[in-house]
Amino acid sequence: MNKFIILSFLLFIAHFGFSQSAIGSWQEYLSYSNVHSVEKIDNIIYAASDIGIFTYDTEEYIMQKFTKLNSLSDIDITTMAAIPNTNKLFIGYSDGNIDIFEDGEVENIPDLEMKTLSYSKQINHIDFFNDLAYCSTDFGILVVDYFNLEIEDFYYIGDEASDVVINQIAHTTDSIFVATESGLRKASINSTSLAFYETWKYVGDDKSNYAGVIEINNHIIVAKENSSSYDIYSYEDGQWSSITSSDNFSALKAFDDNFAIISSDQTDIYYNNLILDQSITSYDIETISLTPDMKTALVDDDDNIWIGDQDNGLIQIAYDGDTQLLPDGPYSNKCFKLLATGSSLWSVAGDFEHTSPTDAILSIYRDNEWKYITSYNESKISDIDNFCDIVVDPNDDTHAYIASCNDGIVEILNDTVAYTYNDTNSGLQEIYIWELVAGIVMDEEGNLFANNQEVSYPIVVKPVGVTDDVDEWYQYDYMPYDDAGEQCWLREMIYTSWGDIWAISGYDPHGLFVFDINGTIDDASDDSYRSPENPRGTELDDSRNTSFSMWDEDGVEISSNPQCIVEDKNGYIWVGTNQGLYVYYQPQYVFDVDEPTASQILVPRNDGSGLADYLLEDASINAIAVDGANRKWIGTDTEGAYLVSSDGTYTVETFNTDNSSLISDQIISISIDPETGEVFFGTDLGIVSYMGSAIEGKEDYSEAYAYPNPVKPNYEGVITVTGLMEDSNVRITDISGKIVYEANSTGGQIVWSGKNFDNKKVSSGVYLVFATNEDGSVSMVTKIMIIR
Repeated sequence: MNKFIILSFLLFIAHFGFSQSAIGSWQEYLSYSNVHSVEKIDNIIYAASDIGIFTYDTEEYIMQKFTKLNSLSDIDITTMAAIPNTNKLFIGYSDGNIDIFEDGEVENIPDLEMKTLSYSKQINHIDFFNDLAYCSTDFGILVVDYFNLEIEDFYYIGDEASDVVINQIAHTTDSIFVATESGLRKASINSTSLAFYETWKYVGDDKSNYAGVIEINNHIIVAKENSSSYDIYSYEDGQWSSITSSDNFSALKAFDDNFAIISSDQTDIYYNNLILDQSITSYDIETISLTPDMKTALVDDDDNIWIGDQDNGLIQIAYDGDTQLLPDGPYSNKCFKLLATGSSLWSVAGDFEHTSPTDAILSIYRDNEWKYITSYNESKISDIDNFCDIVVDPNDDTHAYIASCNDGIVEILNDTVAYTYNDTNSGLQEIYIWELVAGIVMDEEGNLFANNQEVSYPIVVKPVGVTDDVDEWYQYDYMPYDDAGEQCWLREMIYTSWGDIWAISGYDPHGLFVFDINGTIDDASDDSYRSPENPRGTELDDSRNTSFSMWDEDGVEISSNPQCIVEDKNGYIWVGTNQGLYVYYQPQYVFDVDEPTASQILVPRNDGSGLADYLLEDASINAIAVDGANRKWIGTDTEGAYLVSSDGTYTVETFNTDNSSLISDQIISISIDPETGEVFFGTDLGIVSYMGSAIEGKEDYSEAYAYPNPVKPNYEGVITVTGLMEDSNVRITDISGKIVYEANSTGGQIVWSGKNFDNKKVSSGVYLVFATNEDGSVSMVTKIMIIR
């Protein structure tokens, strides 16, 4: 029976729209498809990807996930190996960090990770002997005493004790063999001077890159690079014998009685006498078709074969059909843009680099399940690349538009492709071979606005209800600078609460672009727009246009390049640039003022000096999102994320890889679930979330409630009162009417520590929650039971 399994997990199951996760808790939304290491201990298969490990119980058929969020000490795993005669795993990371893992518990060895080196500390492979782990690294050999959790030694075995990349280590009964980027070297296993580089002798005079070395039945098997392929040889008693060659070599892997030569498109299993047993070139899975990209293999004691695949997770090979084992997650950990709607999460994996495109990848999380729409599984978009922006219909969560920075626009309905729009069936125009759309936005009536690069109509509109009738689309002939059509390249766009559309100009000229259709979607002649000054010096002859640079409070032109833009609840426009943050406090008058001011926010030092600093003055800001309390979540390129107050004058929280469960300090996109307050961070390594304390305020108190309720003994978390109107005044009293807590809601909810004004836990009993809206015209009361 052929099988395809994508299982839900015991750990970290999200509940969109119904989530009552604790405020301050973290959640992962990661893809485990890139499996590069596979091990088996007892009945458990361990599969390692870059971002974590998942396990598969071969008896109970249960999966679990382990990441930095729940057990591991780090991210970006590069190798994993089972420690002999134990139930432990040795896990190596790209930064030199080491975990010893057993039953979900980790003992960390951070010594190398903490050491300052001028070169890479990546751990590439682990070989065990004499109760020590010999780690292949990017600089030499690292010897680890895994029982005492300490570094035993460093061996710099390059010429003159220089660093050299070690790809793999193997040992026989008398020798240690080391495959390096510049030759195969060996030393006596009993040598007392392994730390001395001259102890390590070249095997022959060949200084080629040796990508792998293993030992099987006292034979040494190596993979040697030869131009664009790899030659596989056996070495014994000073003699070399050719075995095969590989054009797409991935790894060598030794087992007790056999070994594997793994290429991306083929895994060959050999007996220990070097006789080929079988070749795996495809997966026999009935319901799906997968293209192999094999990275590792395992033959267990029961002769079961397990393949670790770069794109397809863990594959079990069986005589009656193969099985794909993969945790439910997004299709890819590449996240260029994400959008949370309250009942779903949308993520695309493209970018703006249309000359080196990414295949079309859209992942949708709904009802605790991930769905994928990609150029691999949907024929309608098989020729489409580079999904880069998302708009979801506010009145229909299953209806969305996806922008492609190569191939136009894709319309999604009920999580399937409904239409694709290009130069043949829409207002979009083609330049060379592309329809370049880098930003889309929907107005309050449902009309879709899109930017179209390097063409005579850079803004197009698909009116609500129109599908592929090209004559019903509208085209706006803004800002062509010369006969070649060179102009701003617009990116992210926002539709403001007063009806203007603001956009970022991402290439020369950098800056902001804003336009007003004057209430006539079908007539561009009465529009107004402002665009960055043309750096090529060609004047723009258009009475609708005025030049628009970013000017500071002194009227000086700002040289920073905008990278993200958002409107907050006060109608202010916040712009993140590659050098700080700017705010337009009167954006409604952008067409009435010659030089609209972009202000920086001064943050007092509060050290008695009377001085202040600009908020995130030098940070490169990639993303800004506004939560239900009008606070700003700011994602940077290298410093993680910040939560600042509604006016930006103080920092509420900072999140980075050192002080939180954030998996990367490079934040690419941020989106906030308006119903739950869950804050999603799209990073260069994948998606994680933080349960924030603010949600959008409600129109009334009909949905107000408190949780957890009852509060049981030993509960140490916060108590949340949610479903409130914005800026509600909330008082919590005991049954006698004594006030124990009072605050204004953060958007549509408050959190209470369960303590009184003296910072002591309140006693058991029933507590009343009274809430009134901002002007006192609407109120509500609910109860909380606390059991100590």
